[in-house]
Amino acid sequence: MRSRFPSHATTGCALVWHISLIVAMLTSISVLASAQVDRAVLEGTVTDATGAAIVGAQVKALAVGTGIAQEQPTTSKGYYRFPGLAVGRYTVSATSTGFKTGVVEDVILQTGQTRTLDIKLDVGAVEEKVTVEASASPAERSSAEASAVITSQQIENLPNNGRDWASFTLLAPFAQDDGGGDQRTIRFAGRARDDNNFQIDGVDAGGIQEAGAEIANTPANFPGCN
Repeated sequence: MRSRFPSHATTGCALVWHISLIVAMLTSISVLASAQVDRAVLEGTVTDATGAAIVGAQVKALAVGTGIAQEQPTTSKGYYRFPGLAVGRYTVSATSTGFKTGVVEDVILQTGQTRTLDIKLDVGAVEEKVTVEASASPAERSSAEASAVITSQQIENLPNNGRDWASFTLLAPFAQDDGGGDQRTIRFAGRARDDNNFQIDGVDAGGIQEAGAEIANTPANFPGCN
């Protein structure tokens, strides 16, 4: 008589496969979480009216949406830097003895951005405040790269045939389309398409479809499993 229940060997193979699949999924989730890029850098110098650096000035970056604030003192060259700030709107202030407090409002930090924000302080009492609004087109002195942040307003309002995400990359500097307007035809700065690198949340997405198909078609090879 043929048993209606699977053999212990078969059950063991299925159990091993399920456990391995769960471990692989948890590992992938961990890698994705650690590789997310959702931060920005804010840096600049604090000077007096003559352009001389102010040493030891306290610079505070206050996130308007959350109320979370970070503080950094300026260096001997008047330089400050806030790495790893969450993206969003900030109010940045600088204080130093013998100077009025300088406040810059509406400082917008976008994903992956390194924004330069210089603050000039006037002589006076610290209790006095000089408030200005941040420039909509901030200076970029920390990098020679050409980059662009595509905003949610652009994604929602610009016409896009088929709503293909790749076509929005044509908004980036030096982008050129060889005809298809998609991931396989857009290249940059005269380079070949093979030089493109696409990432999702910081994870390399190049060839992800082909890799997934290859894994799906590869049979599991566990000891004792046929």
